[in-house]
Order: sequence, then structure tokens, then C-alpha cells
Amino acid sequence: MAKAGGKGGLILSPCFPQATCKYEYKEERTEMNTQLTKPNKIQPPNPCGSDSARIAQMVRACALGEIQSHGPVSVIPIVEEGLNEGPDYLSLGEAMDSASMVVTEVSEEGFVPILRVRNISPNKILLLDGEELEGAKQNRVLNTTVLVPAEQEVTIPVSCSERGRWRYKGKFFEDSGVLMAKKAQYHKSSSVSVNLKSNESYASNQGQVWKSINCLYSKYQDSFSPTEAMHDVFKQKESLLEDYLDHFPCVEGQRGMVLFAEGELVGCEVLSRTGPYRRCHPKIVKSFCIDLLDLPVEKDDKMGSSEKATEWLDSIENWKSERFKSLGEGEDLRLKNGVSHGNALVAEDTVVHFVGFAPHVIRDDERSRSERWGMNREEGRDRPGHWEEL
Repeated sequence: MAKAGGKGGLILSPCFPQATCKYEYKEERTEMNTQLTKPNKIQPPNPCGSDSARIAQMVRACALGEIQSHGPVSVIPIVEEGLNEGPDYLSLGEAMDSASMVVTEVSEEGFVPILRVRNISPNKILLLDGEELEGAKQNRVLNTTVLVPAEQEVTIPVSCSERGRWRYKGKFFEDSGVLMAKKAQYHKSSSVSVNLKSNESYASNQGQVWKSINCLYSKYQDSFSPTEAMHDVFKQKESLLEDYLDHFPCVEGQRGMVLFAEGELVGCEVLSRTGPYRRCHPKIVKSFCIDLLDLPVEKDDKMGSSEKATEWLDSIENWKSERFKSLGEGEDLRLKNGVSHGNALVAEDTVVHFVGFAPHVIRDDERSRSERWGMNREEGRDRPGHWEEL
């Protein structure tokens, strides 16, 4: 077994023929890990906080576009009204295309939960929660949204999204073109919120991330990856995902979307600027739809509605919220209302990015729980709390 990150911290152990990324966290903190785990909470929880109201107001300042549907899935575009506000920035894809940013491991040995980002341009760069970086020793996804300052270097918190590789295939990371599946992102984001509250850490529950990726492979059993890479599921389902993207094009002035499945609201994602959103739109659509490919595509008879979208978006104003210092520019907001939760980045008094998850995003968990609970009742094992791990 080999350690990375100095004394304590991350333990690596092989679970494939070549060195791979099966590891567990120890309680000891390395100097490097301390950088990740000290974001500094800067205000107490708000029972019905002004931060939640700010997000609701941002969405109210936009218009809801015409509903788009494909089978049981519907999208309502969130369209700007007026000028873009807040900081100007490039998206991850734009930054990579213009060679404005370099992303590497933090050292030659690498340290799984942290990457180094160097912005070599005069522009700020927005990295979205759940965006995947491909390359170096192993693919990773961002644990939270980070606005990287112009011409500066930052360390970003990430999770492994390729369990079966821990070896270089190049020095630098690239944009994989993938945003984490929304159900997996829901669980990852929830664990980061818990760690921020209890440990002041942007670390995720890595075991849950792997479990979520494995669930995708279990769900789509015709998919395979020799390194258990999340990205490979998206590649192998590309034709189906492109079909959804064809039905959900980015419209003029769009900077967000609300998505429904089977008539139930799944979630929403919004950026402060139309240009970067347009670049991210395909990723966002696919991140929602990758979880929904098992639904039969028949007539469009189970659509969402603007009324349902407005009601849910308005309810965000009453969600509990907490605020933490971001690892880039601005402040990281964490919001929760029962099963629903979300996170946002605020910079220059503007909500730069918000992603919100409604209960239907984990519909598979609920169905699995119901099916397994019913099976256990028949077997006489219906113990209270038996499926709390789901």
C-alpha cells in the first residue's frame, strides 16, 4: 500500500491489475488537505434566509420559456430579461478551448481529492459543481462550483469518477464534456453540505460517488468500462442523449432550465450569463437525462407545467440556508428543504450559479426502497430502519 499527500490523509490500495484508486480517508489531516477543509463559515444558518430569497428573486427576474417535451421528459427554459449582471467569466469548455487554464495533479504523486488549477488569462473562469475533468492519473468531478480569479492559481476539491485507474495518461486534464448525472450529483452535493456543516470541509463521500456510478452501470447493463469511468456510460449512451438534446435546444437568451420527468419536477440549473450557459447547455441536459433513459419514449402525455415550475422555484425562498467562503471568488451557499436541496455561488452580489434538486431526482432510490421493503415484508424481515443506507 502507498500513501499520497504526506503523513496520514489518503491511503491507496490496488483493486485492479494496475494501480487503481480504491482508498479510504483517515482522520489525520495533511497540510494539503487542510487547505481543502477550511472554507470558513461566514454567517450562521438562516431559517428562512435572505440568501434563499436572493436565489428565488434571481429566477423571478427571468422568464419561463415555452415547454419542450420528448416522451415523459419536459424542459422549461429559463430566459433572461434585461442585461447580464455580475462578474464576466468563461466556462470550463471556453477556457480549455482558448488555452486559458491549466489543470494538473497537485504533485507528481497526485492526491485524489484535490487538483491544481492555474488561470493564465485575464478572464475569470467558472467551474461548475459536477463538471468532469479527464486525464492525468484519474478522472475527477468538481465537488462544488468555483469561480477562478483571473491570472491566479487555486486548489479545487474533487471526487474520483474513474475508480479503476491511478496512472498517468498525460500530464494535464481536459474537459471531458460531461457533467455528473443529476442523481449522483444530488448525493455528492448532499455529502459535501454535511461535511461543510460538521467539518468545514468540501470533501464528498467518495464511497457514495462510486456507488452512484456503479448504479448507472447496473441500470444500463449493456455499458462497460475497464476502469469504471463515469464518462464511458455517457459515451456509450451518446445517441440516446443526443436525441434528447435535439428535442431540448438552447433558445435565444436562455441561461437555465427546469426539468420534469413523468410530470414530476426533477430539478433546475441556472447561470448568470447566457454565453457560458449556451456552452454548458448540452452538458446540463445530458446530466439530467442520463438517469431517465430507462423511461419509454412514447407520446408526450406526461409533461410538466410553468405553474408547477413557478411554485417550486418560489418555494426556494423559504429553504434553510448556510453560507461558506468559496475556494475561489465569492461565497458558497447551501440550501435545504427536506429531501430537496441545492447549492449556489454568489459573487459581486450576484447569483452566478445555482443547481437545485427536487425529490423526484432520486426516484430510483424510492422505487428500489419500496420494492426491497415489500420483498422483506414477505420474508418477515420488515424491520424499521432496515433500508436507512439507501
